[in-house]
Parts: sequence; structure tokens; C-alpha cells
Amino acid sequence: LGAELSRGTYAAADISWMEQQLLQILGWRMAGPTGLDFCQHLIELALKHGNGNGKNTERIAETMVDLCRCQTELATSDYRFVTLKPSTVAVSAILNAIEALGNAVVAPTERLVVMETIRRATRIDLGARAIRACREELLGGLAGVDTESTGAALAKMAAQEAADGCASSYGSTGSN
Repeated sequence: LGAELSRGTYAAADISWMEQQLLQILGWRMAGPTGLDFCQHLIELALKHGNGNGKNTERIAETMVDLCRCQTELATSDYRFVTLKPSTVAVSAILNAIEALGNAVVAPTERLVVMETIRRATRIDLGARAIRACREELLGGLAGVDTESTGAALAKMAAQEAADGCASSYGSTGSN
């Protein structure tokens, strides 16, 4: 395709050679996974290890991804997050989403399963200072509002999702 676009100026072998040169110079460091990519993967991984099943579990996962998307998209436009690994932003966003959903939607035991699955998969200390700071920044600093009001907004989004049909607990054994 590149040879065709060059209208005969370069052969396919020339373009392939140049691509190889660029990749070697870059050390194959191309665009890596984003925070949202990590969120989607980790949530899917946690669901596989959890006890939840059925339509409500899928809806809760979708809600968690939506809550994470909101946070990770804001993080991409804020310079304070440039030095953080996408996985750190993702784990922080997931923890914020779980908290926003509350015990009525994600049972405490299932919350522990999700957190342990994430901890094992990422080898990130979920209580680390960097995670706590990132969570606070995601909740408050991104939109220039205080943490409490942003946390309340996330909780409101989660409550609306719960009211729309995913209120039965994820992985619950009958008690919330």
C-alpha cells in the first residue's frame, strides 16, 4: 500500500526497510496500552475470578468501565498524570468506581475478590501512597472541583446505573 501511495517512488521493500529502521531506532516503543485499556482488562479479569454471573454482572462491569472511562479520559488531559503509569491510573480509577458503586451493588466479599485479583495481576500495592494520591486527584483535581463533590458525582452516576437495573449485588450470597 505504501508503495502504491508513493506512486512508484519507493518499492514495497524500501518502505518495509524504513519501517524496520524506525522501529529499531524507537526500540519498538510504540503507543502502549492506555489507562482505559488496563481498566477494561482488569475488570474482565476480576469478573472471571469473581462469583458474579449473568446480566447484572455484565451491567455492573459496564458501569465500572464507564466510571473508569470518565476518570481516565480526564487524566489524559491533565499534566499531573503524565508521569504516572497507565496501570496506576487504571487501578486508582477502578478502586474509585468500586467505592462509588457501594455495597448495595458490589457485595463486600466480591469487592475483596476484585481488589485481590487486581493486586495479584498488577503487583501494585492498592494502599500505596501513589495510589491514594492518584485516586484523590482523579476524584477532585481533574475538573477543578473538590474531591467530595466529584466523589458525589461518581456516586450519583453509580446510583443512577443501579436504579436502571443493576442493583442486585454482584457476587452476593443473598445479604448486602
